[in-house]
Amino acid sequence: MGHIVATVLGKVVVKLMKQGASETFFPLRGIPSSNPSSLIIYLGAIPGHCIYVKLKDDCLIPPTCIQWKSHCSAEAIIWESFFVARQAKFDKLMKGKIVDNKKNVRVGSNLNDPIEL
Repeated sequence: MGHIVATVLGKVVVKLMKQGASETFFPLRGIPSSNPSSLIIYLGAIPGHCIYVKLKDDCLIPPTCIQWKSHCSAEAIIWESFFVARQAKFDKLMKGKIVDNKKNVRVGSNLNDPIEL
């Protein structure tokens, strides 16, 4: 479903899940605009529904959906290159959190909180 929404809207769709794997979906065709970071939609997946989530600019995003590279056009492959650094930081953070789950979970400061209320 994420591929369809991303392609129709010409935007990056980030599906966030509490249980399971969060994923990033890029459009299957077309090239990004000059500022693709402004073209992100964050959706929180809850059983049977999706809700719009407002996050701060330049927040970390989960890895690309595995099937995207198999189905995207040659021109669309550039989408991912704009977000590789943010995805790498997300992976590093998640690996650190998994290790910390065996200990106590660290509490971050409000400055690092990605959700705007």
